[in-house]
Amino acid sequence: MATSDSSFLRRSLGVLLAFVCLVAFDAPRAPSTYGEPATALVQDVSAVVTADPQFSDPRTTMVTYQRAIAAWKNLRDETQLALAKKCFDVRHMAVSGADYASRRVAEDLDFVLDRVTKFDPELYSDRAGVGALKQWRVELSNPAHPQDVFGLEFERLDDGRWVFARSVVDAVPDWWTVVKPWPTVSGVTKRMTLSERVRSTVPTRFQETHFWLEDWQWMGLAGLILAGWALRIVSTLLFRRIVDRIGRADHIKLDRALLASFERPFALFLTALLVARGLVVLDVEPAAYEILFFAASLVLDVAAVWAAFGLVDVISSFLAEKASQTESKFDDVLVPLLRRTLKIVVVIVGLLYLATLITDDVTSLIAGISIGTLALGFAAKDSIENLFGTFTVLLDKPFQLGDVIKVGDVEGAVEDVGFRSTRVRTAEDSLITVPNSRFIAANVDNLGARRYKRIRGMLGLAYDTPPRKIEAFCEGVRELIRRNPKARQDNFEVSLFQLSASSVDVLMQFYVLAPTFREDVAERHAIYTKVLELARSLKINLAFPTQTVHVPKAEDLLHTDAPRTVAEAGERGRAAAEKILGG
Repeated sequence: MATSDSSFLRRSLGVLLAFVCLVAFDAPRAPSTYGEPATALVQDVSAVVTADPQFSDPRTTMVTYQRAIAAWKNLRDETQLALAKKCFDVRHMAVSGADYASRRVAEDLDFVLDRVTKFDPELYSDRAGVGALKQWRVELSNPAHPQDVFGLEFERLDDGRWVFARSVVDAVPDWWTVVKPWPTVSGVTKRMTLSERVRSTVPTRFQETHFWLEDWQWMGLAGLILAGWALRIVSTLLFRRIVDRIGRADHIKLDRALLASFERPFALFLTALLVARGLVVLDVEPAAYEILFFAASLVLDVAAVWAAFGLVDVISSFLAEKASQTESKFDDVLVPLLRRTLKIVVVIVGLLYLATLITDDVTSLIAGISIGTLALGFAAKDSIENLFGTFTVLLDKPFQLGDVIKVGDVEGAVEDVGFRSTRVRTAEDSLITVPNSRFIAANVDNLGARRYKRIRGMLGLAYDTPPRKIEAFCEGVRELIRRNPKARQDNFEVSLFQLSASSVDVLMQFYVLAPTFREDVAERHAIYTKVLELARSLKINLAFPTQTVHVPKAEDLLHTDAPRTVAEAGERGRAAAEKILGG
């Protein structure tokens, strides 16, 4: 067990580092613009649009930011944090890291300002001061460190809002490094965020950067992975206990291999989830956060789909066991369809989550998928018909699993019902796939739904059998049917049917209660065996195909006893029939 766990841990680390390296290969590194002067650009006053009142000018934006970040740090109000993040231009950041970048910049800039100068609204220009400017800049410095100047640059967006410019977003990490050893300005008292408290407790020797991250951040990342692994062990024990309890209550025992197919990816899911959520506490750089968060989210998505597939199999196995304990076979058809449906839904949700990592315009993506699905629907008309055929099978229930059906020239036992087709096992043991669309218009002969099976046959007797023996034979066969407990007593027939080329044929037709093919064959075997015994006891020979060559003599062709006239022939025939009837 330990070897398996260590091997899986190595695979998990390998997958995570592989994703990190792949994403890092093309990840752009934003250059620091700390200390670069801003250029004031002027545009036509008529082009200025109405701004959000909370961001109408640099001064209002600064006030909005100060109030929002203070409320976030003191009250942990997420709406205020969202408002503070809106004060920054992070459009150049990747979608996966824009939210974290704006959050980190909002917190770090507040950390910097607390150590540079006390907030004074008069330092920032109002609407009248900026006029039609598109950019505006103010320089701040700490009297104790006059050599360090921090230029806060604001820019007007196309919607008229004034926000901190991209140069500020890129420069804040460098500013944070500069002011880190400085004390807060006199009179400024604010609560630190969780990431700031964690960083403040880390010894200085562990804050050196090696390969993107600081040493303590690498240790924290490893700790998150180990915590996810430990959480996997705890969750596995709880999951197995719950499953065992449910199994004992319903007398159902699930396959351990199915449980393992869910537990292993679930461990990877928990690890990736902890890493994705713990990156905020580790306070990593935005560029590194984009790489790590995208990698962790990608692993999280794959592991979630993988684990959901295993969970669907576990649930389906449980439902299949429950369905096997019921008399209805409709549950046996529904469980496989439910399993396939849930897996399709899992894949769709996984793809949508992956789309959110790539673009934030999910609405347009869904609309595009809908249009594409409509076009695909016209192209895949047959597949849609098959899907409606599946609904027909589920709603009308023309057959159940195991029933012998006949659709056109296909006859066999139903083995599986899917979304597109139904698999039928023929008498030759071949497997035929029948499109479900055929069940909408075609006649489905459900042989398995017959209450009674008909046994019909011709019993050929030899031509030398006397008529009285034929009558005795027919009555004997009728008695065999009457004594059969599975035969219908209100509907059977045993009579002389025809005179064929080489035999006198007796029709035997009756119905027996035989739900399965095996029982039907057993009943046929029993009746025909008893018919042979009856014929032997009555000393009747059963006919077989024969051909006799008859060469008549000349005197046999004269027929000296033939009637002379038609009237005499009629009279003689009626007399013979009267004698037979009288006898």
